[in-house]
Parts: sequence; structure tokens; C-alpha cells
Amino acid sequence: MKKTRKKLFAKALIALTLVSILPVVLIGWHMLRADSRILQNEILDKQHTLAYRVALSLAEEVMRETQFFSVFTELHSAFKDHPNLNQEDLEYLRAENPQVSFVGLFGTDGKLLLWSGNTTRSRFKEPDRDAIIKTCVEKGQKYVGSMRNTQGTLFVLMGFPVRQYSADVVDGVLIAEMNLTELNKVLDQNLIENMTAFVVASDGKMVVYDENKGNFSVANNQRDLQNNEQYIVQHMQGIISAKITLPDDTNWLVSKAEVPLLEWTLFIQQPANVVSTLLRESTFHSTGDVVFILVTLAIFV
Repeated sequence: MKKTRKKLFAKALIALTLVSILPVVLIGWHMLRADSRILQNEILDKQHTLAYRVALSLAEEVMRETQFFSVFTELHSAFKDHPNLNQEDLEYLRAENPQVSFVGLFGTDGKLLLWSGNTTRSRFKEPDRDAIIKTCVEKGQKYVGSMRNTQGTLFVLMGFPVRQYSADVVDGVLIAEMNLTELNKVLDQNLIENMTAFVVASDGKMVVYDENKGNFSVANNQRDLQNNEQYIVQHMQGIISAKITLPDDTNWLVSKAEVPLLEWTLFIQQPANVVSTLLRESTFHSTGDVVFILVTLAIFV
């Protein structure tokens, strides 16, 4: 009889202990969920700040070059004693701008008249060349934005109207190709483990930053990764930061920033499980902590 009472008492004690612990566990679970949301928002805010800083750094770099070329062409037109751009001028432009790998003077008909630098003509595809010349000739405006990728380095194509004989008539277009190797360095210095980045141009062209190689690769139809990136682009319309669930059921924290002047968009992303990892590390430093908490609750609650 005594043994039966002891067993009943032990079972009752266990039941009461479990009932007492349950509210604490539920409260702790809800607190962890709240902390998880707060931490996720903090990570997204910092990630967007990083994307904005990188985008602004890229825009400033390109802006310096475009201002130099714009001033050069405008001043050159103003000097009547030296109205025509010549080979020496093009060599000077490249010497003063090491990041410019090619500069060429084109006629309004698209014919290349003079050039300095890499003479690989394949870089200037007809659609790129025609778009630049159309903007410069018909609108009389500079053109900045066409994106190229060569051996892991991004290039931006820039075009500037040249008025050699009359201030009102554009009779040539100066096209320069500028490499953006500094962007590789900035991303390499700022992206933490498991973070990735990709850039989308206004024409839909996309390049992906390979953190292992420290350079960019072109996204093409054969790469599964492109499907994920296209999905992200579509679901980030009007949003600067969000948690995105991809078709393969993986979750990512994604932030984006527009690149001024270029009409490009920079995306930075990392796996969403970084939240649970950080939360677990900050809440429970070891399995012993968890065991200690449970034993303490069982004894004192």
C-alpha cells in the first residue's frame, strides 16, 4: 500500500512539475520568436545599409570618370584652335584614367574613327553602340549604363557627344569602356561568410558575384542560380529588404539598393538561418546550459 502511495505521489509530483514548467516553456518560446523577428529585422537593416554603401561607392566612382570625360569634351569643343579630337587626345584620356581600358571616337553613323587601348571590337556589340550613339546624337546627352562582363570584371560603357565644328551639332561620339575592379574589392572586403551579391542592369542583364573567386560571372540559362535570382528580382519589386522563400524551399534574407546614375540594382543576400544560428548562440552557449535550465525549473518551479 505504501509503495502504491509513493508511486502515486511521484507521478502526481511529476505531473505538477510538468504543468508548472509548461507555462514557462510557452512564455520562453514566444519570447524566442519575438527575439527572432527583432534580430531578423536588425540584420536586414544592416544588410540594406551595406548594399546602399556599396551602391553609392560604385556610383561615385563612375561619376568621377563621367565628369572628367564630359568636361574634357566640352572644353575641347570650346578651343577653336584645336577643334578635332586626335589620337594624342585619346591616349591622354587613357593615361589619366587607368580604369578606362578602351576609348574610341565614333562617327554618327557608328563607324569607329580613332581608338586607344584594347582593340577587341567584339566588346562593342551593335545594340550597345547604337543605343549610345542614339542617346548622344539625338538627345545631345551623355550615356552611362550599359554593362559588360569580361573574365570576371564588370565594365560600364559610357558615351559623350562630341561637337567639333558647331556647339549646336553633334558630329561624333566618344565611347569609353571603364572597368569596375574596385567594386570587386569593396564586395570582397564587406561581404561576410555565406553572403552573396548580384547586379541587375536596366536592360535585365545580370551578373553574379562569386565570393570564392572574388569576381563576377554572367548568369545564363544553364545556371540554376539564375532562376533563384530572377525569382528574387520579381518578388523584391517595391521592397528594399525582405525574407524570401525560393521555389526550392530555401529561405534568404535579401536587401537591394539602386545604383545612382547607372540605373543598376545591387542585391545582397544571405541564408535566413543566420537568425536562428545567432539566436541559439546568444541564448544557449552550450548543451549544458539547456540541461541546467531544465533541471532548475524542475526543482524550483
